[in-house]
Amino acid sequence: MHCAATVLLLREQPTGLEVLMMRRGSTLSFMAGMWVFPGGRMEPDDASAAALVRLRPGALARGAGLHSMQGEPIADDVAAGLHIAACREAFEEAGVLLAVTSSGEPCGLDRVERLGAMRTTVTGNASAFLRMLEEEDLHLDIAPLVYWSHWITPSLEPKRFDTRFFVAPLPPGQVASADLSELTEHAWINPASVAAAIE
Repeated sequence: MHCAATVLLLREQPTGLEVLMMRRGSTLSFMAGMWVFPGGRMEPDDASAAALVRLRPGALARGAGLHSMQGEPIADDVAAGLHIAACREAFEEAGVLLAVTSSGEPCGLDRVERLGAMRTTVTGNASAFLRMLEEEDLHLDIAPLVYWSHWITPSLEPKRFDTRFFVAPLPPGQVASADLSELTEHAWINPASVAAAIE
């Protein structure tokens, strides 16, 4: 079973709150054609020392506090790694960069658009994602990530994930887009509409 992280990106519109959903490609071996939230498996590099230094100062303490299904606290580096994986997947799959400059300023749209060209390079390669952050002198901003839920794929499924779900606002000025590889399209949807569709 793989540890995984998923992030529900939210934005406020005049008509109310919307959540980002993305459609998986029809030829994928897992959940083909399904609408999902950005997310994926936590890689070993997500919980490495190199990853932890890419967090804003003090972020590790805020990112800790996750527990197992049995209520036992999980290691701080694993908890931080899940937050980092959520940030990485948001960038890889949705083109949203939850990061700030070394001075604490949000990433501008120009920088995010420029770095968007690296999405293919960093997809499935956590170390490449960390190198990108280091080269740009960026720190992941996990403070807006709010832990929401913990789901484990049912045992009857051949591929299983132990997944933590986080909620975060879309950073100001950023625009989401599907990676057009694993994910073929995206949509901002009213959460009530999603709930009604699956009832």
